[in-house]
Amino acid sequence: MEPSPTPAAPFNCSQTEVSTRSAGERKSPRLELLREPLVLFFVAGALLFGLDRLVATLRGDAEIRVPAPVHAATVAKLEASLGRAASEDELRAALASWIREEAVYREGLRRGLDKSDPVIRERVVRQTLVALHREYVVTEIDEPELERWFLARISRYSQPAIFDLEVMTLLGVPTDAEIGSLLDRLNRSDHPVAEPGPNARLHIYRDAPEDLLVRSYGDPLVATARSAEPGRWVRASGDSGVTLVRVHRVREAQQPRLQDVRARVLDDWRREQREQAIEQRLQDLVRNYRIRVTPN
Repeated sequence: MEPSPTPAAPFNCSQTEVSTRSAGERKSPRLELLREPLVLFFVAGALLFGLDRLVATLRGDAEIRVPAPVHAATVAKLEASLGRAASEDELRAALASWIREEAVYREGLRRGLDKSDPVIRERVVRQTLVALHREYVVTEIDEPELERWFLARISRYSQPAIFDLEVMTLLGVPTDAEIGSLLDRLNRSDHPVAEPGPNARLHIYRDAPEDLLVRSYGDPLVATARSAEPGRWVRASGDSGVTLVRVHRVREAQQPRLQDVRARVLDDWRREQREQAIEQRLQDLVRNYRIRVTPN
């Protein structure tokens, strides 16, 4: 009897398949890295950023170009007002207003303000400025800081010095002897001067604030009036002709306390903070662009 053949071991095809796949999946480490989700996220972000900058460059959004007509009109207006050719600094300062408006205009377009109303450039600028003011958040200030702010600007809230006086301006070029003789006659008379004569002009002031007299006659006359003896005519110092002055009363400036004007001071402080914040915002808008001026 012949022995039966030994059955062959079953063929393990699964091992072969696994071994084959493992050999095929052995790829470069760089390709393995590109399969990472985090890497794909950053690559996609970089591509989108580059595409956005490319589109902005092609559209010219990152550049403010001053058109030739605007440049020419600005130059002509400056020359007409100055009576000469404007310097580069003067022209740059004059164009700054237009450039700022252009930056605000583009900010308005970015916000979509032009879609709700087919407005011209000026209206978009105005709407954007209104939006910027509304976005400003009012801050608070403590009492010591408000006191310091108030004291630094106390002249704004002070009552000015008030003068009751007469000012006589002499015409022509009188000599010192003639001026001295006139002062003697004026001070010997007990009657007010009704008509100074053809060679003089008389001005009578009642409750005149100091700044009015400074604008009219200068600081030297006000200094003379403050130190002069009431009721006597004296010669006032100054370079604008010969001036005589007679003071009747001087009420010196009065400085208020913070508690007396606190509401007004607080309103002024808030207004100043808002204006500074808006000005900074406008400067930031302009800095977002490259500025190019197209000359004639």
